[in-house]
Amino acid sequence: MFYLVVYYPLVGHSQAPTTMYEYNVKVADSLFKGEKFSEASSFYSKAFQSFGWKGATYHRFMAAKSWAASGVIDSAFSNLFNIAEKAYYSDLFAIENEKLFINLQNDDRWQKLIDIVKKNLNKKQEMDSIKGILLKMLEEDQEVRKQLSENISKFGMNSKQNRLKSKTLKKVSKKHIKKLDQILEKYGWLSATDIGTDGNIVLSTLVAHAEPRTREKYLPFVEKAFIEKKIQPQSYAIIKDKHSLWKTGFQIYGSQIGVNNDGSYFLLPIQEKKDVNSRRAEVGIEPLEFYLKEFKITTY
Repeated sequence: MFYLVVYYPLVGHSQAPTTMYEYNVKVADSLFKGEKFSEASSFYSKAFQSFGWKGATYHRFMAAKSWAASGVIDSAFSNLFNIAEKAYYSDLFAIENEKLFINLQNDDRWQKLIDIVKKNLNKKQEMDSIKGILLKMLEEDQEVRKQLSENISKFGMNSKQNRLKSKTLKKVSKKHIKKLDQILEKYGWLSATDIGTDGNIVLSTLVAHAEPRTREKYLPFVEKAFIEKKIQPQSYAIIKDKHSLWKTGFQIYGSQIGVNNDGSYFLLPIQEKKDVNSRRAEVGIEPLEFYLKEFKITTY
């Protein structure tokens, strides 16, 4: 038998806009198209108010355009600073070339706004580069693991082919760990806001795939990331379970599944089974029985 490391890349659920939000935005968009900017501004504000003064970046941008076209400069800047400071808006070209913002450019606040957007753009470009590195690392990792799995199926666990491919995996992992060290030491754990949900999950996957002692070295980063909500709950559970299995022979949250010779699945040993769903609830993941349904495991 062999262990199957399971990742389930789900995006965390955010609060959905209310019906009133959607209605008011729709009216505002229509009024804006009809160049009724003052009325459009009012409906954008109603939308944000109905949603606890939250709003999509695009809608905030449109509200700023409406207020600017209406000559209400303070409200235009309020919406633009909102997206620049809270949503890390980085489309420098769009904001600098928006004709409706011409009347904002002589205001002292304009340059401060542009400086923030430039900073956001530089950060985005830097994070995009790191995300690309992480995705490339995962691609290399998965390719070697795929070949390793194929060799086990064709030639057996103790075959020459499998031993050679295992050496290749160690070399690839060593190279990846060096890069991970550099990234984590410089930036800490990068969140979905920094590198996207997929990049964030890739980071978790690479840490989970690291050698046990290396993975143990990263645990402080993982724990801090969980407290700061910078890691997916599912990813956190998997890393913790892999570490716990290595240390104690038992997992904590039940994320790790084994495969029998006949291809059927089973749950790897878990500590204090009766409390597992309480532990899963504490970190924000579904009850174990729902998770196990994916593998047709009915008892544990």
